Amino acid sequence: MNSIETIPFFGGVAGAITVFVIAIIFSSFVEYWIHRLAHEGIVLKEVHWSHHQINRTGGWLWDYLYVIRIGLWPFAWIGFPFGVRVGFIFLLGEIVYLGLAVYSHELQHRYPNQVFWMKCPVHYLHHRYRKGSDNFGLLTDFWDRVFRTSSDQFWKPSGEKISLRKLLGIKWY
Repeated sequence: MNSIETIPFFGGVAGAITVFVIAIIFSSFVEYWIHRLAHEGIVLKEVHWSHHQINRTGGWLWDYLYVIRIGLWPFAWIGFPFGVRVGFIFLLGEIVYLGLAVYSHELQHRYPNQVFWMKCPVHYLHHRYRKGSDNFGLLTDFWDRVFRTSSDQFWKPSGEKISLRKLLGIKWY
């Protein structure tokens, strides 16, 4: 077998975890740039403009199916040149990332104070205040920090406690 799978580092459970993590990082990078380019009018201009105008979501299920259809398929093949196993693990990482990103998007629209894994709910701020000049991340603010598009100047945490009811209380469909 001539593939990356024959390299010891990419074999076994450690290799699968490595490929999965690489897929998560890659997916977050792509998500950041697609969102940023949507604001430049380069991709998804009309649908994204509409989203900002109504400032609502379609619900986790419908938005997830949309991003799978639009955002996943152009990149679904990325891991397969390195072997079938790598391809499927990479694809699984992309699918999981998109599900979590859509969840984070829903949560930030409904309960921004519940986003405990970031310094501030960047997507909430993106919609509420700046509307396209910064805070392009959904699940993470990592790339916003890397590319200096992160801004928390308007964020005033409420001190609200994390609530399982609210964490699960997003619009699911």
